[in-house]
Amino acid sequence: MLVLIILSLLVSSTIAHLAAHAKVEPSAGCLICKSSLTFENPKAAEYAVGTNIPLLPFKTKNSWAGNIPVPDTPTLKNGSLFFWLWGQDSSSPGDDLIIWLNGGPGCSSIGGQVTENGPFLIQSSNEGPTRPNPYSFTLAADIMWVTHPVGVSYTTGDARITNEDQISEQFVLWWKNVLKVFPELATKNLYLLGESFGGTYIANIHSKMVAAGFKTYKGGMMIDPVFSDRITQRQLPVYEFSLANRNILNFTDAELAEIKEESDKCDYSFFTDKNLHYPPKGRVPSPIPGCNPRDVMEDIAYNKSDTFNVYNIRKPDPSVVDENATMSRDIFLNSTEVQTYIHVQEPGEYVHCQSVFLNDTDTSGPIDRTPSFDHSLMAQIIESSHQFYLLHGRLDALLKANGTRLALQNLTWHGVQGFAKPPSTVLTDLQGHPQAIATDLERGFRYIELFESGHKVPQDQPSFALKALLALMGKHAW
Repeated sequence: MLVLIILSLLVSSTIAHLAAHAKVEPSAGCLICKSSLTFENPKAAEYAVGTNIPLLPFKTKNSWAGNIPVPDTPTLKNGSLFFWLWGQDSSSPGDDLIIWLNGGPGCSSIGGQVTENGPFLIQSSNEGPTRPNPYSFTLAADIMWVTHPVGVSYTTGDARITNEDQISEQFVLWWKNVLKVFPELATKNLYLLGESFGGTYIANIHSKMVAAGFKTYKGGMMIDPVFSDRITQRQLPVYEFSLANRNILNFTDAELAEIKEESDKCDYSFFTDKNLHYPPKGRVPSPIPGCNPRDVMEDIAYNKSDTFNVYNIRKPDPSVVDENATMSRDIFLNSTEVQTYIHVQEPGEYVHCQSVFLNDTDTSGPIDRTPSFDHSLMAQIIESSHQFYLLHGRLDALLKANGTRLALQNLTWHGVQGFAKPPSTVLTDLQGHPQAIATDLERGFRYIELFESGHKVPQDQPSFALKALLALMGKHAW
């Protein structure tokens, strides 16, 4: 009880700071529990979620969730995507709407909602009690977590997907159906946020939305995203990453030499050292394929500890730690009672990540060079934005920060390649603690690198993640 009281005070304190002392209840741990959103269409009532969500030890504001159909396409029949929509923590309806997408490909955004940036956090019983989230993204805007594409838990249908073009086409067709149920959302300023492979998702979806005539998009944010080729983001920086983090990883000289030996075969070991320049000196040369220092590094790390966590090298792997937990993300989302309460169309086993591509193969090219380096999908979403941020955690061993820096210096947007200056501006969280360095906002785009975060920034540095979102939307100064 004392823990919940302390957390409730923290939630209230955060809201007071952000809402200029307005009397606003949080979305979780509330008393009156009334959403700032309302909908006139009677059909919307079919998706209404009450305030007493099973397995939660506190009440929540009312929300909306369930499956909305996707019209048939050549690669999808009888499909539906699942969403969970929450109103902004505000005394009146907001003007902004966020769509949040986790990655994978094939991982559930609802899993991200309940462990990273949603109104409440389902923690392992080994970590502490399930609790309201004082840094919920509902403090910034209305937000819809969408589980997609078809094939992910809580979705339905028979899909034979082979590329991102098909996925984004299906998403936009689905979005049109969403707006038929919730037409009030159609005029809101739209922000697209994607984590990991969600970066690839949002760039493709943005392109399809523009082609379909949607005009409300305002900005976006990618968090440790997949947006370039796998060698650049996953292989090139492995030796440098291992060397820089040898104390955290407890690597010996012999183990580092083993990683370097594999990297040297394809001239990866000091590739970023040689080719990462501000401003860039022309196109970054294409790396040689065929070497896999990432596997060598991960094999060494896993042999040292079965709790090695590729997403954050300072934290143990929660899937190992949580084996005997009495509460966790998967326990909550596998509950038939919970699934029924939030209108899951076909209740059943929740699996956080599943294969969604036919033969487990995505034939799409990277978004930083599709359809071309000079007019890429990545550039298009940046150029359409009032502001666009890319956040990356230094403790992410899956996608390394130096690989992201290198790929960004190879990216052309608004007709100019890369950033003119390296990230050097120190940015703080809501409490004023230094947490990151960033580039200047160059041509509407800013790269932000966090010192003590892994792959999941809203989970590892929640105060900073919320501040970044508020700054993106023009609601908070850095």
